[in-house]
Amino acid sequence: EYSGNADCRFDLAILSVKARFTKKQDELLLKYYGSSGFSFRQLQLMKCVVALHQTGWCLVQTKLAKINFDYKKYALMHLNCFNKIAKRLSL
Repeated sequence: EYSGNADCRFDLAILSVKARFTKKQDELLLKYYGSSGFSFRQLQLMKCVVALHQTGWCLVQTKLAKINFDYKKYALMHLNCFNKIAKRLSL
């Protein structure tokens, strides 16, 4: 966890999204994290939140960033991640 002050589901979800974990890896993450306080589905829902969060951050960076980086492409990658997870969850 980043700080212990936030929802651990967010921290685990951002790890999973950034590392592009598979379903099996997500299951192992939950198993070895040792939390029975939330389910696989809750992790997937939080991954949707993370993907949208990252999409928004990237879109802001397209206007504000002073470095040469394709934030639009990165935003689209996260938006596609959201769509993929949401489709699996039938959102």
